[in-house]
Amino acid sequence: MVEADSEQTMTMEIETNEFIPRDYQSEILEIAVQENTIVYLPTGSGIDRVNLMIFDECHQAVENQPMRQIMKLFENVPVNRQPRVVGLTATLLNRNCSPLTVQKVVRSLEMTFQSKVATVQDMAQIIGYSTNPEERITYFQSMVPDKVLQEAINMVTDIVDFASSVKWPSQKHSQTKIKQLIKLLRTLVVHMEMLGIFGAWKSTFACIVSTERMKRHVKLHKNSLTNDVLTAITTKLCSVMALLEQTMASYSNKERIFKFSSPQVLMLIEILRAFRATNTNNLCGIVFVRQRFTAKVLFSVVKALAACSDEFSYIRTDFMVGSNANLGDKTTRELPYTAKVNKRIISKFYDGEINLLIASNVAEEGIDIPRCTLVVKFDRPMDYRSYIQSKGRARAGDSLYVIMVPVEESKYEENYRTYKAVQEELLQYLVGQTNKRQAPTMREIEEDLYNDRDVEPYYVTWKWFSTCNCNCGDTIAESLLPITAPGSVLDAHAKVACQKGS
Repeated sequence: MVEADSEQTMTMEIETNEFIPRDYQSEILEIAVQENTIVYLPTGSGIDRVNLMIFDECHQAVENQPMRQIMKLFENVPVNRQPRVVGLTATLLNRNCSPLTVQKVVRSLEMTFQSKVATVQDMAQIIGYSTNPEERITYFQSMVPDKVLQEAINMVTDIVDFASSVKWPSQKHSQTKIKQLIKLLRTLVVHMEMLGIFGAWKSTFACIVSTERMKRHVKLHKNSLTNDVLTAITTKLCSVMALLEQTMASYSNKERIFKFSSPQVLMLIEILRAFRATNTNNLCGIVFVRQRFTAKVLFSVVKALAACSDEFSYIRTDFMVGSNANLGDKTTRELPYTAKVNKRIISKFYDGEINLLIASNVAEEGIDIPRCTLVVKFDRPMDYRSYIQSKGRARAGDSLYVIMVPVEESKYEENYRTYKAVQEELLQYLVGQTNKRQAPTMREIEEDLYNDRDVEPYYVTWKWFSTCNCNCGDTIAESLLPITAPGSVLDAHAKVACQKGS
């Protein structure tokens, strides 16, 4: 009878689609109704269906960030006419800081939003909803290029020198393309050193594709010199790729991956193997990388691994990068990976069509991600925010969060301990203290937010010109031309001062 009643109750809830808030959500909602509030809850445990003005990822509101600029607009608006404000964040801190400065940084954020941080009275309330993965730091040996790889790296370095020495057309379009090209080539060198011969081969191919797409775009502008140089660079890159291909020619694809990949790539493969062997959960993982180019190339490597190895055939992978992503050329296929395409990839991730996502930090925050069973930081977190946000993606039960670190950066553990200490300081400072802590005063807000003006302009003392005992009148006047408008007061002063100096 009890079982039947439970089924009936469940059916009624589904039919009415009634939203039943969690206890701590109701608690914080009541606080938000009464006063401006910054909601501090671990990823996955936040408030939804709140009909208020909301700033998501509000920890980013520092310096001249748009959210802080918006709050400055209310300087001359009466308090009783200002909108209610709710800030949402899982980290509160947007940069590294010591445990001793945590309270100061939090207070500054409160003054920005004219709010008070509110969180739960007891962290035990949200244990089942938020992130609490097993954390590991895994060390790997840095790549030492062998003779062949070093020769390939030298060839690409020569291409960079060649591209930098060319007297390119002065048109703005051409100059932009050349900067993108040189940046792309330097990125290629970094990834050759990072990923090994197999990854270098994949990286070079990606670079060739980008260069060819640049050529198509240049042809539309009928710039023959730029097109000829790009053709020469593509030819040189094909020689690099041929050298790498020749080295691996006698090996199968599987052998190529395991014999010619860097220790960092092999460590990632080992993490995936160990997770599969020891974890009962199905794989739903994210590998976070620092650079967009890394996301594409590592995706290609993992995809090749899944295709040639029965042990890893269960992996279904894709990659996701930010909306302003480019691999040195905004005409490449990566540019359309904006919100629309990322949304499609996330949808496949939810449905299980993809079970391993290679992503830049675009997936660390601001995107609704499934509860992952495995999160790997291929490149170590650079700050507390990245550590908290990436770890926050490992929300499934018995999930694993792995940070990969080169052995020569063993001091990283000091940073890691600082992150943990900062997190503990935040909990002690805020949990259970919502009703005891005071909101910022108007004086504090005035000093921190409204009086945070730009630096006053620097005024030149014109006496300097009159004491200049040299025949440099023309030189000084010429040097002032870029910053003074002809006929302006400043221009007139400059000319008079130069005449006196001569």
